Order: sequence, then structure tokens, then C-alpha cells
Amino acid sequence: LLSQMRHLPSPPEMYFQIALEMQSPNASVETVGNLIARDPAIAAKVLQLANSAVFGLQLQVANPVDAVNYIGLETTKALVLLAHTFSSFEHVELSSFSIDSLWQHSLRVGHFARRISLTENGDPGMADEAFTAGLLHDLGKLLFAANLPQQFGEAVAMAREQYRSLWEVESQVFGATHAEVGACVLGVWGLPAPIVESVASHHHPFRLLTRSFSPMTAVFAANILEHETRPENTAMPQAEIDLGYLKDLGLSERAEEWRRSCLMADKETAG
Repeated sequence: LLSQMRHLPSPPEMYFQIALEMQSPNASVETVGNLIARDPAIAAKVLQLANSAVFGLQLQVANPVDAVNYIGLETTKALVLLAHTFSSFEHVELSSFSIDSLWQHSLRVGHFARRISLTENGDPGMADEAFTAGLLHDLGKLLFAANLPQQFGEAVAMAREQYRSLWEVESQVFGATHAEVGACVLGVWGLPAPIVESVASHHHPFRLLTRSFSPMTAVFAANILEHETRPENTAMPQAEIDLGYLKDLGLSERAEEWRRSCLMADKETAG
């Protein structure tokens, strides 16, 4: 499928520059902010994200250094990835869905996934991976819409007409889902395995061999809970959290707690 695609994002050099800088004992907010400032398009996107309601800042930040200072280095690194992928498609006409709606959905799923991860085990590293995977979980939709618009449009129409999940129809039409295609690109970029696995399996949690809470668990639940809060596309069935999967992990009682936590996050940002 990738060989048929003319519009593919290049590996995000800035992401790896920031990652390298963060490994330095002298890593600083100023250095990372100045790296971002070198690319006006990415800098504008990062500022837009930092000032969005999801982060609930009490004041508007106007330069990348301030943005990094407020939202933190790990969050900034993840937002650079999201900004990079979306900016790659700014000049491509997408008719199958609203790119603005996908942008908001991606940001909220990342936010929810981090919230769920912190609620479950409090591991900041795992929460950061869940956040990044949540931001990028639908990258494959952009790839399909930009590169194979006719087939993707047909898949969207078929899903609506037959009242089926889009990813099921994609598998029939393309032989792979947007989750798998997006994960393939992230794997080529060299992102950490937990992030790639989370994106690849966010519709198929049983495919992951790990039988304990993981970033994928958080992204899987966050994606469903975010759709619950904004049931915009009633022409397709809304997924429900697979309680059988959670029971297998010993987490069957946790879904309601995650839902409450995400709804609370929504109220906090709205306030």
C-alpha cells in the first residue's frame, strides 16, 4: 500500500533532534524551544496546540520557548510529531472527512490516553507513550484520504451504507486498516515499539501479546471514550470497550473509572 502513496510524510527530523537534546545532561527548555522556532510551520502548530483548551493554560503563550516551558519537554516532543504529520497534508485536498475534526479527535484521544494511563499506574514514561500514540493513532486515515481518495471514499460510503465500522471495511477494500498503515509509517520512522504497537492494534487489542495494562490499552479505551463524548457520525456504529479484553487483563472493573477520569478532564479544560 505504501508503494502506491505519493504523499508520505518524511521522517520528522525535528522530533529526533529534540529527543537527542533531551538525552543531554544540559537539556533545556530554551534549547528545545529555539529548535522548534527554526521551522515556522511547526512552531505555529505547536503554539496552536499549546494554547488549545486541552491543556487548560490560564494565559496564551506566544513563542515556542514559553510553550515548552508550560507543557513540558515530553509533551512538546509528541506535539511536534502531530504537527509534522498534519502539516504534511495542508496542501492536499481531503474530501472524505474533516481534517479539523480529525485534528481535534487526535488531540483529545492523546489527552484521554495519558489520563487513563496515569489513573491506572501513574508511570510518567508509559503515560507519555500513550499520549504520543493517542495523538497519532489515526495517521493512516490521512494517508488513505490523501493518496487513495477514491478507494477511501468508497470505503467510507460502504461503512455508512452497511452500518459497519470503517476499519472493517478498510480491511476488505485495502487489505489493511488505517491503524496498520499508520503504524507501518511510524515503524519506518523508528518510533518506540510501544507507540507503534498501540497505533497498530487500537482496534484489535487482543492482537497484542502483552497481557497487562499497556499504552495500547490506554489508547484503545481513549479512542472509544472520545467518540462517546462526541458522537458526530451516527451513520457508523459506535465501538464499545471490549470488556472481555479487560477481563483477560484483570481490569474489567476499571472502564467506569477511566470514563469518569476522562469526563473530569473534559470539564477541567472546559472550565
